[in-house]
Amino acid sequence: MISDVEKIKNSEYYYVPAKVYLETSKYLYASPLRKSHGMTLSILPMNLLLAFSLELYLKSWLAYCGYIKYTFSSRKFGHNLNNLYDHCLKNGMNNDEEFKKIIYFYHEPHKDFEYRYFDGSRDLKCMDFLEIITIIDSIEDCVDKFIGASARPRQYAHELDLFLLQREQITETK
Repeated sequence: MISDVEKIKNSEYYYVPAKVYLETSKYLYASPLRKSHGMTLSILPMNLLLAFSLELYLKSWLAYCGYIKYTFSSRKFGHNLNNLYDHCLKNGMNNDEEFKKIIYFYHEPHKDFEYRYFDGSRDLKCMDFLEIITIIDSIEDCVDKFIGASARPRQYAHELDLFLLQREQITETK
């Protein structure tokens, strides 16, 4: 049987980047540059970050439940938000209408790489970014309560800040 510490460590592999992608999308959403140039420049990267954040929160939940990393690279899971969400539901996640709404919204375009390789052949689905961010924030809260990892992203961010500061100091001395 896997310990709670190991469960948290396994789920953090997905939780930490999910949190970072979500927070980065918030920065982009609030950016004065985005507001001055309109949504055109940010629609693809914001959707990409938000869809990946959603995927990784779901994988974090499942990793805490004992799903192993190589399972997620299979065709059954991969970027398939419907399958990931179905398995989360089978493993105790709330069957929330808002969660289903965002899974449905992102499932096809995320699975089909629409936000990464835009060729203009399809119309991009649109939804209010603030609504999307609010729903994914709720999912993050749900996952955090389940796996108990909320302090870790701040710790990683602090460690990254220290690393970058040390690199900057080394570069200055050269």
